[in-house]
Amino acid sequence: MEMRSDLDRECSAAEGMWNKRATQLDRLALNTAGMYGELEALMGAALPAVDLLELPAPGPLAGADRPAA
Repeated sequence: MEMRSDLDRECSAAEGMWNKRATQLDRLALNTAGMYGELEALMGAALPAVDLLELPAPGPLAGADRPAA
């Protein structure tokens, strides 16, 4: 019983660390994307593209549900 209890505590601690790290990574990605967007607004085309931070190109149906202006 003691070994099971120890193992359960270890698992719980490891999951807590993983969750904390996942939250930190999510926050890092969001802040990096925000910083890139701000730099893009300031520098325009002079800022080299970072593929992972670019929005995907609109597909052929993008805007098809919008009324014509």
